Amino acid sequence: MPLFMAAMRLIRGVSVLSVGISPSVTFASHMFRLNVAEARVCFTFAATAKFPCTWSKNQEPARQPHVDFPVPGRTGCAGCSFRLEPQPKIRNSKSNGKAKAMGFFSKDIKTLDDLFVHTLRDIYYAEKQIEKSLPKMIDKASDPQLKAGFEKHLAQTKGHIQRVEQVFELHGVKAKEVDCPAIDGILEEADEVSGDIADKEVLDAALIASAQAVEHYEMTRYGTLIAWAKQLGRSDCANVLANNLKEEQATDRKLTEMAESKINLQAAE
Repeated sequence: MPLFMAAMRLIRGVSVLSVGISPSVTFASHMFRLNVAEARVCFTFAATAKFPCTWSKNQEPARQPHVDFPVPGRTGCAGCSFRLEPQPKIRNSKSNGKAKAMGFFSKDIKTLDDLFVHTLRDIYYAEKQIEKSLPKMIDKASDPQLKAGFEKHLAQTKGHIQRVEQVFELHGVKAKEVDCPAIDGILEEADEVSGDIADKEVLDAALIASAQAVEHYEMTRYGTLIAWAKQLGRSDCANVLANNLKEEQATDRKLTEMAESKINLQAAE
């Protein structure tokens, strides 16, 4: 106990002097907190085993408490010159039958077949999100030809989902989705940009740009899946996916023709 009390007195003196407070401040139990101006000194014994203080590259990491200063522009341990890496955020998966999200470098992906299935679930999720977003784009489009093109592609997207489900069945795996941050970002950006445009002609041009961003993502995914399916000896799966790719490419060409022939010209007036 005397050793413990001596350690506490030493910690108290060093810590409070770092923020310019009299050493006469008392500390309760195993944790103390000081709030002075914009700085807070927080000490807890529980943190010692969780965050090693690498105060020198040439020495072994010292297992000691960290002093954290939550001041803008200053993050890390007051006792060393190295930054503490933030803990990664864990995405909350929705309970709608989707598989756990995992990246291309996940430990769950060990073979080309694993990668094929993961990417198939990626495009499955993407197609379903596109199916939900297209009705909004149809409502916002003012050009009759563009509106009709979006309506046609909505019907095609429903068919794309069915074909992907067919590939799952052919390959003998359960049809599941994995979160696709890429398509989520593209669709979110499209919604934000279109919401900021009042001019109808300019809005049509923006809708075409957003739609083509979606098409290009889908084309890269289907092209990759087809190549992998052939490599795995699954020409049956490749043939089904090729039908989706052809329709995506055709839609992209039509959008380009529409934009170059009149939509962009009208938006520039």
